[in-house]
Amino acid sequence: MKGKVLSILAFSIFLAGCGGDAVSQEANKAEKVATKKQSSEKKSDMNEDKAIEAFYEVRKRPMDEVNKEAATDEVQTKDPKAYKIVPADHYTNAMDFQYFVGEYLQNFYNGTISDKDMLKFYQNYGSKDRKEFIFSNEANSKKIFHTIVKERKKAKQIVESYVLTDLEFDDTGNEAYFYRKQVTEDGKEIYNVTTIRKEGRYWTFDMDEPSPAFIEKEETK
Repeated sequence: MKGKVLSILAFSIFLAGCGGDAVSQEANKAEKVATKKQSSEKKSDMNEDKAIEAFYEVRKRPMDEVNKEAATDEVQTKDPKAYKIVPADHYTNAMDFQYFVGEYLQNFYNGTISDKDMLKFYQNYGSKDRKEFIFSNEANSKKIFHTIVKERKKAKQIVESYVLTDLEFDDTGNEAYFYRKQVTEDGKEIYNVTTIRKEGRYWTFDMDEPSPAFIEKEETK
């Protein structure tokens, strides 16, 4: 039970960031099932679940503040096609990692990333916190990724293009975020905010969440 609850909580945030009605419905079903089962567990289990939820609330709070800013800010965007993305085992340069993550998330959204590849992505590039939750039950995590990929393919909502904003760093310089705008083939715009963290020498992927739409600055000629 513990492993399943951990995985559902961990993936509910990631699922929300991926967009798409089919995926969202699948996530909602999983959360409803988890909530129903939790009601019959002992008080100690409930306290443990609340502690986990509190952990995520602490992590989400800074992003909530960022999201409020995004609703009114005009931001400069950049086309990832103009940047050469070089795959690497580790990234010491935050911007290199930003472009790598942006491309990987687009491919995931398009359903071209397998469940095994997503586990490898988290194993190689996930932050310590993210890996701790995802790999608490690897078999269950793999099943969830498989479901996500299947639903993405069924949705057939292909991302045709996307843009990124510049990285914004916190005071320590060890955490940064950037926005992504994805445009699907049918013209739908999907907005997300992605957080990355520096752990030791390397940058890691921490979280991807939906964000309000932002206004893109017009390029000056």
